[in-house]
Amino acid sequence: MDLKHTIREGETLIKLADKFKTTVDELALYNGIKNANSVQVGQSIFYQQREAQENVLKRQANEVAADVAAAKTAAAKTAAAKTAAAKTVAAQTVAADTNAANLAAVKKVKAEQVEQVEGRSLLGKIQGPSQLAVEFYELLRSSFEGDHGSIPKPTNDSTEGNVSEGKRSLDIGYGHKLKESELDSGTIYGIPFQNLKTGEYIPLTDSEKRKIQKKDIEANVNLARKTGWDSTLKSIGMSYESLSEPHRLVLSDLAYNVGGKTAGSEWKGIFSAMKAGNTKQIVGHLRRKDNEKNTPGMDNRAAKAAYAAGLIKTLQEAKDAGLVLANTKEIPLR
Repeated sequence: MDLKHTIREGETLIKLADKFKTTVDELALYNGIKNANSVQVGQSIFYQQREAQENVLKRQANEVAADVAAAKTAAAKTAAAKTAAAKTVAAQTVAADTNAANLAAVKKVKAEQVEQVEGRSLLGKIQGPSQLAVEFYELLRSSFEGDHGSIPKPTNDSTEGNVSEGKRSLDIGYGHKLKESELDSGTIYGIPFQNLKTGEYIPLTDSEKRKIQKKDIEANVNLARKTGWDSTLKSIGMSYESLSEPHRLVLSDLAYNVGGKTAGSEWKGIFSAMKAGNTKQIVGHLRRKDNEKNTPGMDNRAAKAAYAAGLIKTLQEAKDAGLVLANTKEIPLR
């Protein structure tokens, strides 16, 4: 449940994080605050009271542990008491296991809540989860990018088509390309994927693959903004935060697909189309190439992104906008 607090004189995110039993990073992320030192008196801060249930379960577990200890003491006094105590301990052990399972469930819910907050940060400050964003990124995983697997495998990128399989770069999860630093550490954003001592791969869970993809998207969007998007937007009197959600969604896919640096330096004309509200031109600007060539695959990806974000309703609209090679059957033709 979201709780609201209004910042008073002398309060900082550090003090509030301690008060709400959370962290500065989580408060900043949950509220879309870029600079944790710039909060203002009167500003509303939202947070979640996640610790209460977990504390109750911990207290119950401690009480059960105390009861077990008492039963063991009583059992040591007499042989008759040992029999009775053994039954009590068995019953209470079951209760302790149940409480431990409940604690694990609470932690899982907490992790999912953090994951939702991270998902919102890709689009800027959003009060509550956006159904459009949830559906867009789900399609990105299932249709745009696809699952490359839970362990690394040689890429199928056309740019490496002439490279022997053993020398190709490695892909994993939803389009993550392994870096040398990750191969050296055996981790991706701190998530282990290989035991460096044995060389064996550690299969990623779907939750881990989703977290990695979110980190990749966020990193590429941030790089695109630093490389050129923010300065271009500023020059026409706009900002990234002022863009509509559908526009930010298609931009996030573009940056993720072609790379933040390339997107930031080469995709600038799209912002004039966004300022003018010319959806047809926006969709046309989403076109990208594969190995320096326009292909049905790349036109289909741009068309599906535009469709998922609600910018077009038919495949013909995508073709009319310039994605002439698009032929996907996932979008109504007319």
